[in-house]
Formats: sequence, structure tokens, C-alpha cells
Amino acid sequence: MKKETLRIIVIFLITIGAVYWALNFVFFNKLGPRSKAGGETVDVIYDPASSAPTANADFNVSLRIKPSVDVTLRGYYIKIPFNKTHLKVKNIEYKVGVASADLSNTNSDLTTINQNGVLELYGEIQNNIGQIVSVSATGTDLVNLTFSALSTTGNSFQAEVKFYLVDSNGLITEANITSVPKYDVNGGGTLVTAVSCTPFTDNFSVGGLGLNWLAASTFASSSAITVASGEANLKITGVQGQANSLHIISKNSITGDFVAEVLFKSLNAATASGGSLHFDLTPVSSGGNGTRFMVVRQSGNPTLGVGTNNSGGGDNYSTENLGIGSNTPVKIKIERVGAKINTYYNLQTGQGYKLIKTYDNVPDVESQLYITVNSFGPDNPSVTGVIDDFNLTCSSGAAISPTLPPGTSPTLPPGTISPTVPPVTGNVKINLKLKLQ
Repeated sequence: MKKETLRIIVIFLITIGAVYWALNFVFFNKLGPRSKAGGETVDVIYDPASSAPTANADFNVSLRIKPSVDVTLRGYYIKIPFNKTHLKVKNIEYKVGVASADLSNTNSDLTTINQNGVLELYGEIQNNIGQIVSVSATGTDLVNLTFSALSTTGNSFQAEVKFYLVDSNGLITEANITSVPKYDVNGGGTLVTAVSCTPFTDNFSVGGLGLNWLAASTFASSSAITVASGEANLKITGVQGQANSLHIISKNSITGDFVAEVLFKSLNAATASGGSLHFDLTPVSSGGNGTRFMVVRQSGNPTLGVGTNNSGGGDNYSTENLGIGSNTPVKIKIERVGAKINTYYNLQTGQGYKLIKTYDNVPDVESQLYITVNSFGPDNPSVTGVIDDFNLTCSSGAAISPTLPPGTSPTLPPGTISPTVPPVTGNVKINLKLKLQ
């Protein structure tokens, strides 16, 4: 009798275990080994380690992942800026995972890749479990690339790489990469630094700011942003003795040549002066307070101001008399061409853009675009700025960079408040788009 009871208990426990395992697999996709994604490290290696092709000859390079322990790979990002004068990409072959649709470069993008001199690869494992990459002395091929040497001049490239692993809890974490070597062609040369520019257009037709924007305010309780009827309203409720600024800021930073445009539809302030609407290009490293290039409209004033502003004080302003009130729409453009910043306005009367001012010898530093409404003394009035038809285009040679992940903010001006951003959700393609930088 005791043996029978013991047998029944054992069978019962085995059954419970089997049911738990089955439910865990079906509903939580927790079958199979997981990486710890914390203590392991990952090396990136090339095979071969370098190449010495003759002019107009093709050569192959395999980029490999070499983990210190077995890991579960869910996705990866590889960015390779190369010297387009001496190299041309001819073929891309994904060996682990597939190209993430609408994100990754493939062979259909070869013309654009070679025009820009930048290769961007987003690889994803198309299941909920990931793919095990085992420890190997030689590493595992991720991507095979074929280049053509346009000359025998020495040149080098170095990949920017990110690996996303699945940890033991099923969470996607970024791997610790020890180092990424440079790849030398014909003895090597100066590394190419990729410029970054994320083109986008916003006609503010949805009920909120799109994913390309961040919002910030010095006093969030007295400001609001509403998007409706094809326009964005930036409104500050005036508080006596309290200066206030309300910004919308491009999430993605910019380097290289670009053209940015926005329509200033109107600017209303409760007093004749005391309100302004800005379109600024601000270096990320300045925290919103350093040298920036701005086009400014002030309430109750028919002029358009342009200038630079430095955290050390002193505005380098010049003005253009538009002969119109601050409620008349005017289109603003900021353009970078090489070491020049050009500022323009367009009254939309068929005459096109008119140059306001050019700034020379401008360092090409990582910057962001700010659209700002200000309320300032002595009255600190309520101010509403209305904007529309934003457009950012990237000139030839500017590489498209992926969207920043939710919750990632630039360095904002002191006292600013960044909005709460929902966590990453959705399938791995969406995660890659939002997580990889």
C-alpha cells in the first residue's frame, strides 16, 4: 500500500512538472538556454584581418561574433563608414538572422550606400527565443561583405557594433563588447567618421508629438503642447515674475550637411512684447545653453532676428524687417553646407527663400534642432506659438541614423522636464528600430 501511494505521488509530481513546462513554453516562450547577458563579453573579429587588393579587384570580409560564453542572440546593429573614394560595397550576405525590414541596408540599397559611404546593417532573429551563438576559437560569421577596391591607396574602416542578447529572464540586454578592431585595406589609412542625419517630415496631423520629437519645459505645470488640425500649438500660461521656455527637440542628433524648415504660423502674447518663437540649432554638448544658431520671431515686432547665442553671454544678432505682424505665417530655413550655416525666410508670396545671414567656419559638432516658445519679463505673459510643416532633409554624404530608443533624452537645458515615454514593446523589428542607436 505504501509503495502504491509513493508511486501515485511520484506520478502526480511528474505530471505537474510536465504541465508546468508545457504552459511555460506555450505562453511564455521560455524553452531553451538563455544567456546571462551580464558577465559575458563579446569580441568582434574580421576574417581575413586585412586585405591588399589591386585596383578594381573585389575582396571579401566576414564580420564575426566571438563570445566568451554561449549567448542567445536576438539582434545586432553594424555601422561601417568607409572611404567611398577608394572602396565600393558590391554584396551583402547575412549569415545569422535576416535583414530587419525597412531598417537594414541590403543589396537593393547599394547605390545609396556607396553614395553616402556608410553601411548600416540591422540583423534580427525572427523568433521569440533567439539563436544560440556558441563559444568558438574563430568566432561565428554574422555578415559577409564584398567590396571592390577603386584604387590601391591605403584606407581603413572600423565598425560600430551592438549586440542584443536574451538573458535568463527573457529580457533583451546589450552585450559588453570588449573592442572592435579597425580593418586595413592596402596597408591602412585614416579612419572615416560617419556623419549622422535622420530625415523626417511632420505636418502635425496626429494627436500628439511623433516619435521624432522630445518635449521639455522649464516649468511644465504652466505649459502645454497640443497637436491638432495639422498644426502644433506650444502654449505657455504666464506666471508673473517667472520666465518660461517650452521646447520641442529633435530626438536624433545631426552632423553633416542638412536643410531644416518649419512654418511659423503665428505668435500671440498677452502683452505686446514678452513672447518669442525660436528655431535653433544647438550643440548637444552644450546642454541647450552653449553656442547655438537661431532664428527668432518676437511678439509685437515686424522683424526677424538671427544670431548666435553663447552661454558666456552676448548675442550676435542681426535683424530683417519683414514688414508683417507676428501673426502672419513665415517659413524659416536653417541649412548647413560644409563649414557654413545659412539662415533664410520665405513669406510664401512666390518669391521663394531669402538669405538672412551666413555664418562661416562653423565646427561640425553633434547638434539638435529646437523649436521654442519663450515668455520673458517684465510681464512674463501667456504666449502661444503655432507651427506647421516641419521638414528635415539630409544632403549627399549624410548617413541615415536609426531612431533613438524611447526614454533616451539628449542633454536638456537646466530645469527641463522630459515627458514620460512608454517602454519598448512589440516584436523584435520594432525593438531594433527603437533600441538601437
